[in-house]
Amino acid sequence: MSIYKLSGIFLSLLFISLLPNQSKARSAHVNSCSGTDTGYRTARKACKSGDFPGQTIVTCNRKGKQKDRRICNADGNKVGVYENSCSGSATGFKNLKKACKSGDFFGDLLVKCRNGEEKKRMQCAEAESDDNKVVIFKGQCGSPQTIAGRNLRKACKNNPGETLAKCRKKGNIWKERKTMFCTGKKDRFKVKKCSVNERNTILADYDVAEQRVDIVLAQVENLLRTNTTMDAKLRKKMEVVRRKLEKIQTAMDRPRTYVCKANKNMCANANAHTMFTGRKVKMCDQYFSKTNQLERASILVHEISHHKTQTTDRGTEHGGCTAPNLSSAGNNFHRQAEYYEHIIECGLYLPN
Repeated sequence: MSIYKLSGIFLSLLFISLLPNQSKARSAHVNSCSGTDTGYRTARKACKSGDFPGQTIVTCNRKGKQKDRRICNADGNKVGVYENSCSGSATGFKNLKKACKSGDFFGDLLVKCRNGEEKKRMQCAEAESDDNKVVIFKGQCGSPQTIAGRNLRKACKNNPGETLAKCRKKGNIWKERKTMFCTGKKDRFKVKKCSVNERNTILADYDVAEQRVDIVLAQVENLLRTNTTMDAKLRKKMEVVRRKLEKIQTAMDRPRTYVCKANKNMCANANAHTMFTGRKVKMCDQYFSKTNQLERASILVHEISHHKTQTTDRGTEHGGCTAPNLSSAGNNFHRQAEYYEHIIECGLYLPN
């Protein structure tokens, strides 16, 4: 056997003998080199795995000397923005500027971390010094709860059932720019220039109005199905009532804007008035002064009937359930908004 072959065999054996030592040359442990072995060669790989959220991981050489130290991201994600340190509360953002601009972290120190290594940090401005800032709040401007982002419609998609207010800071005052009630799939309501109480009153009354339309429509359908003594003219008019109620029922699921600052001249003898296409309703002070919720709900139906079914204001306010007051009731009651207002509040009524 030649000396070259012997040298090759010797080198191969030497390489094989060194393999176990090389595989243990570096390893990652929890907290310190004497801590639990993670099963990964480096702290970066251990943190990247997502198996050690918020934990301190160190890389150690074969002699037990620490070579690297990382605090894995609190939520186990590879990249993210966190409060104070990589082990702090996750903000849900990956961009530091966007996290600070969201308005959720006024005055907080935020850090951006990648696989447990802090890459950059940013001190968010204090709310008091952040003039001209736009923030979306739950409920009303300045409330404790804020929503990430600046687009009200996008924010609504993730907050069904909430009223959101988009506000801009001027000096020490938050000024409302726009509000929206979120229903999830589609925003039915835009409420403008309303106080929180006025907004909540309209939304609660609307729910009652929807329920009443369903009930009264069922009463009309039952009447047409079971009453065999009704004369032909009255039956024909009640068929019109049924069709109009069906249209009102559909219209209540469509977008509509309510404005709480109405024209005083138009509110002289009115509770509300419908504008232009009928998708904007201006609410008068008299509406909010009424203590009967059913009466307020019936007023909402009155206004919707103008838009969807072209009803007219030929009658007067119905005067209560015991004394309906409809102009020319025997001739055109089925075309009067006051008739639908009356039956929503009081139940089905057949004029003589």
